[in-house]
Amino acid sequence: MIPSRYMAILKTASATAFLVSFSAFAVLPPKIAALLLNMAIIFSWLGFGSMTGAIFLALSSLGTLVLSRGQGHMPIVPIGSFAAAGVIGYLYRAKFETQDRALSLKADKVKEGINLLLDGIKNKGLDIESTRKKLARYATLKEVAESLGTTLSGEAISALVIDSAMRIVGKSDRCLLFLVDRERQELALHASRSDEVAHKIKDKKGDVFDNWALKQRKPLMIEDTASDFRFSLPDLTEAKRRFVSLISAPLVIEEKVIGILRLDSVKRSSYNQDDLRLLDVMASLAAVALENNRLYKRTEELAIKDGLTGLVVHKYFKERLLEETARSARARSTFSLLIVDIDHFKVYNDRYGHISGDIVLRYLAGILKGSAREGDIVARYGGEEFALILLKRALKAAAEEAEAIRKKIESEPLMLRREKVSLTVSIGVANFPSDALMAEELIKKADERMYKAKREGRNMVAWI
Repeated sequence: MIPSRYMAILKTASATAFLVSFSAFAVLPPKIAALLLNMAIIFSWLGFGSMTGAIFLALSSLGTLVLSRGQGHMPIVPIGSFAAAGVIGYLYRAKFETQDRALSLKADKVKEGINLLLDGIKNKGLDIESTRKKLARYATLKEVAESLGTTLSGEAISALVIDSAMRIVGKSDRCLLFLVDRERQELALHASRSDEVAHKIKDKKGDVFDNWALKQRKPLMIEDTASDFRFSLPDLTEAKRRFVSLISAPLVIEEKVIGILRLDSVKRSSYNQDDLRLLDVMASLAAVALENNRLYKRTEELAIKDGLTGLVVHKYFKERLLEETARSARARSTFSLLIVDIDHFKVYNDRYGHISGDIVLRYLAGILKGSAREGDIVARYGGEEFALILLKRALKAAAEEAEAIRKKIESEPLMLRREKVSLTVSIGVANFPSDALMAEELIKKADERMYKAKREGRNMVAWI
């Protein structure tokens, strides 16, 4: 390949040699003129190319022939030297063109290699950016996992899961957290967050997509609710009015689904498989945290509640009685204490068995809980005895409530071994501050009156 600056010199040299030769043909020696013309021909092939080189060759031959005849003699220098010069110019031109093509081919390959490298660098850059985002996501997820591990409140866990899903996965217009109602075995909306007021949640028990994830026990991704073949057209049409794409993951503990975590978007194909995997991980973390919360609450309940009746235990009752005594003393308020004992309880155990005795205790506990007001304390005091703290009730009012409880128990028989059995109870009532100012004295007074009711015939209330 001839550099462009040399090409210009060749063109100038060939044109100059050609013009000088013909303009001073009569003056110059024939050999010099022929040499200049040969140079012009060679340079024209190299500088201008094959077409111009051929033209220079023809003009040189014809011009020399015409001028020589005009001077009355034949050309001294053979015309054949021009042809030889043309051949030389052609061969060099061809050689340069071959080299030029080879170099051009190499240059193209180099450019192609550079482009591939640039594309590779670009793709690597995209991969690095994608990896960086994933690392940032999972770093945040690690923080969420640590927070869930130290959060004991069920409401706080739900709020953290909802906010984290919206923040980490992103791309969403709303997030829903459903939990399975253990009694009804159906979904119930537990927590939600929506960035738009328009996304009002209508399905408090979940829709067809939530129930699909619940039954299939695996994650679900829908790119377009208008065309997903897994669901019926009416279901998809109804869903499209509120959202277009979604991802959903079940909360699974010991192969049991305890809830559904879901993200919705009004845009088509908002989510990808990475988003779904991330949501699935979050659902697993949420499941563990919520189950731990349930077990913690259950442990708390076992610590203060009787396993048979569900009422608070004797120890917790005594603590609350002490607290209420101190509080009422400060506030100069009043409250009453009831001690309830089942009449002839041993007879039920002996006649119907200990299992029937447990049925009687649970039955009576249910009536007592149903009769109490909000804030009242109902406890299993021990054996077949129960205790109630009736807040802000004077002695007479508490006695009237005790009588209503006694009548209700007497009038509502229960079935034991296919036999209707009527229960009766004896109740003792004491009041703070009219009967006692100390918790132990109050218990003693209520207990004495309960035994008084038993001595006087049972199935009665003693309050004076």
